[in-house]
Amino acid sequence: MDKIRIGIIGCGGMARSHASRFSEVLDRIEISAVVDIKTERAQAVADLLDNDPLVESDYRAIYDQVDAVLVVAPHHLHHPITIDCLRAGKHVLVEKPM
Repeated sequence: MDKIRIGIIGCGGMARSHASRFSEVLDRIEISAVVDIKTERAQAVADLLDNDPLVESDYRAIYDQVDAVLVVAPHHLHHPITIDCLRAGKHVLVEKPM
């Protein structure tokens, strides 16, 4: 089975926690992209990973690199990001209720 390619959208404190949890199932998934409007925060999360994920400031730029996304952006952005990603045909995990 191919690995599921995950993109993390929003790289504040919770993204680091989620990224470390994904390490427990790396035989089944790969974090292939990390996104934050502040690219230095996205890069900091990418640096925690063993692979070399794409680092972007716009989540729409990762659509070709991911099968699913984890939305951990500020809560007021959950709805628009989730709808955009679903319309792009991606599976979406949302940290909190929209």
